[in-house]
Amino acid sequence: MKNRGFAASGILYTILLIFLAVVSMLLMNLKNKKNLLDQLKNEALYNTEKLCAAKINQIYDFDYTGNIEEFVAECEGEYKLEVWGAQGGSSLAGGAVKDTGGYGGYSVGYVNLRTNNKLYVGVGGAGGEASLTGCSTGGYNGGGKGTNDSGSCDASPDDEAAGGGGGATHIASNKRGVLSQYSSYRNEIYIIAGGGGGGSWTFRGGSGGGIEGGIGGATASATQTSGNAFGVGQDASGAGNSNGIGGGGGGWYGGYM
Repeated sequence: MKNRGFAASGILYTILLIFLAVVSMLLMNLKNKKNLLDQLKNEALYNTEKLCAAKINQIYDFDYTGNIEEFVAECEGEYKLEVWGAQGGSSLAGGAVKDTGGYGGYSVGYVNLRTNNKLYVGVGGAGGEASLTGCSTGGYNGGGKGTNDSGSCDASPDDEAAGGGGGATHIASNKRGVLSQYSSYRNEIYIIAGGGGGGSWTFRGGSGGGIEGGIGGATASATQTSGNAFGVGQDASGAGNSNGIGGGGGGWYGGYM
């Protein structure tokens, strides 16, 4: 019995040694994996810092496409945002170009972004050139249409016509579409530059804002608190002394005709 007891004790002792050896190996593997993860993390941080150092003062341009474009921040930091609204369309008199549309506005600001934060950019489209066969089109992102001598979108009975308003350019934190779609989400807009108004036979189109748009031939300018409607320039109506009327430019509040 004593020998058997000794044999049993020896077996248990051997099992315990094997168990401790296995645990030790597992702990060593975990430590090695942690070291590997730390190494990979440090390499990633180094590569990110190296990448971001190379990205300082890099300029990202977005041209007009007729769609909302996406920007993804590769690095954490402060970004400078600059936006230009689109120009309004030119007018016709005697069948030839008479007055140009108003220039788009300019705005600048700064925003802090973290890596992989996204911005959504809507670049305004130029207002349509004056048309003797119908209304001139408003530019993408809020430009209003312009009329001709008919006072509507019919064919002109004469040879004068006005241009459409230019569209606004905006940058936002969420993708909802053109500027007018943010009417209930205005806190998501980072910055806007208004589009210029369409030119007419009598007046050059008013310039877009910044803070406040130019008047041109309109009776009042759009501001940050008033205008035709949020994100939309006014569609022209009437013949305007048989010359056609230019459309309003898009903006935080769109311009008047």
